[in-house]
Amino acid sequence: MSGEILINNQNNSEYQDRVIDFEGAQVQYGVLSDRVYIMDTGNAAFPDFLINIEEFARGEGLGKIFAKTPLSKSSHFRRQGFRTEGLIPKFYSGKEHGVFMSKFLKPERARSDELDLINEIVSKGAAMKQSLKKLPEGFALQECLREDCENMAEVYRKVFETYPFPIHDPDYLLETMHDNVSYYCVRNENGEIIALSSAEKDLEKNNAEMTDFAALPQSRGMGLAGILLAEMEKCEAAKGIKTAYTIARAVSHGMNFTFARAGYKYGGTLINNTNISGRIESMNLWYKPLG
Repeated sequence: MSGEILINNQNNSEYQDRVIDFEGAQVQYGVLSDRVYIMDTGNAAFPDFLINIEEFARGEGLGKIFAKTPLSKSSHFRRQGFRTEGLIPKFYSGKEHGVFMSKFLKPERARSDELDLINEIVSKGAAMKQSLKKLPEGFALQECLREDCENMAEVYRKVFETYPFPIHDPDYLLETMHDNVSYYCVRNENGEIIALSSAEKDLEKNNAEMTDFAALPQSRGMGLAGILLAEMEKCEAAKGIKTAYTIARAVSHGMNFTFARAGYKYGGTLINNTNISGRIESMNLWYKPLG
């Protein structure tokens, strides 16, 4: 293993997630979400990689291994006991499907008492017509600048008790801004940031995760998430992004409906996947081809 990066959530300083190179794959792991997340299989050698990553996860006492993989590699995961939780067509460079697969190392991690509610939300979302509110007069929509990072971190601290990445830290926001993430914001009449979102791009594979949506309480109900999403789609498509997607909190009516109204399709539910707002939650995949 090499290339270790500590991810420290300031609101939960006792937790540190790590992003490492594990036998040629990019892997994130930690106790906050109690999981190993195989973000990119890279040039890992199968099946040894999966045998070793499971041994590593069990040694860390983690409850789930979650993976994002091209369809052509998914058979390796199935043979090692992984199950498919989601799929995004033409996820890789507009050509190969992306499969989201999991192996549960703790039996209770595979169970959810919220499936009826999740299915109800997905069904309602799938039946929705596309719609978009207009930005209120006097408000401004723009891409964030490096000097906004302190203000952005403050907004994220107010909205999220916990988060799988340290968006509460202005240094982290600045680092990702220089790397592969574009942040967008809505400002009120006084120039204050009241809502945020980000597009985390993979320019090599031409996809982008639309994520990190946050709105201060006084701005909710104004449809700002949908407005931000539409702006991100337009800007990221111009950069060559072919597929936009999100991993949204499965029991959040607002976020699921925001993507459904924007024409995104449901791609699956990731059971007990991510620690966000103080607990491990199931997440829904939504995706949309751009351009």
